[in-house]
Amino acid sequence: MAIATDFTITAGGNIRHVAGTTVYTVLDLHQWLQDLADDGSISVSGDDVSILSANPSKLDGPRSAIKPMLLNLLNGYNIDDTAAQYLNFGSIQQDGTNVLYTGLKSIGSPLVAGSPMYVVQNAAKLTTYWPTGHIQIMVKCKTAGTLIDNGDVRVYSRKYGQTYGDFAANLVAGGEQPAAISTATTDWTPLNLASALALNTKVTIATGSHFKDTGDGSGSKEYKGTITLSGGCTIAEAAQYCQAICDESSTTTIDGQLGWKYRVLGNGSYGYTPNGAAPFATVAGGKWLVAQGWNIAGALAGDLQKYQMVSHDGTTVTNPVVAGISIGGLTVGARILVGRDDGAGAFIDDEYTLSGATTSGGNTCVMNEAIKADTPDPR
Repeated sequence: MAIATDFTITAGGNIRHVAGTTVYTVLDLHQWLQDLADDGSISVSGDDVSILSANPSKLDGPRSAIKPMLLNLLNGYNIDDTAAQYLNFGSIQQDGTNVLYTGLKSIGSPLVAGSPMYVVQNAAKLTTYWPTGHIQIMVKCKTAGTLIDNGDVRVYSRKYGQTYGDFAANLVAGGEQPAAISTATTDWTPLNLASALALNTKVTIATGSHFKDTGDGSGSKEYKGTITLSGGCTIAEAAQYCQAICDESSTTTIDGQLGWKYRVLGNGSYGYTPNGAAPFATVAGGKWLVAQGWNIAGALAGDLQKYQMVSHDGTTVTNPVVAGISIGGLTVGARILVGRDDGAGAFIDDEYTLSGATTSGGNTCVMNEAIKADTPDPR
């Protein structure tokens, strides 16, 4: 069998990869071991192996070439992490139930050609040995009888210029577990990665609870973080910067997490729903739909309608529309009355109340209520 040229087996039962780049299935490994056991060519402790006395492997369930196999290595036979890189489409359990390698396969469409994939286990990236695009690998999820991070892993694809994707999988059950990942090119990231990251001098990201009233009628709302723009930074540039610092190569720390694994403000403690395609949220129709909990500060006056926020309590918040009014063709001495529409074609005439009597010819009026920020100066 071809696998025999790429793997060797020692007298102690160590199955090791020694040559070649071919990736074999778990079933291929089992069939090879059984062939060797049948002809007595494996030696353990000086005795020829017989399938009747020292069977090297067995499957859980009937043999199948169309579904992932659950393989048990018996009687001291074992693979190591390097050998696992050249095996897939199933799981391998060895040392009784103390060691488990489980298959992990990404699925999903569309996927931009060359989309990179990386796997995070126990808060760290696994060393990438697989090519770009969808993956089909095996991951060790149990060692010395203890699950690694409860058997959990998360698969990511984050390449700036594309939508991002991530998916959590649990490997305890063995076999081959799926991870749904799809990517698409982004039309709102015209800056290259280096140029986007260079905006770090104009965009500051800080966490901390605070309240803000934009004047859109939502009232004072709580936010758990602030993205502050300065130096003439536009909303479009800020959106690109925030996407860039979540690229797979990012070294920026966001809310205590390195950017390559940052998913949501509060790291799940606030109950916000992560946006896998863009952790700080995407741009749609020219508007940045900022992720929940983030407040935007320092936006240019011309950009106030180019983003919307979602407060801590889930309220969608925008900035009030400010529009100039020009009235012409007036005669000398004409008077103009400006007020809010009550929705029925009349003025709202009880928005403010006087705190006391006014004097004819006087130039001040004192109101009981605080004057709203969007009330125009009457002068």
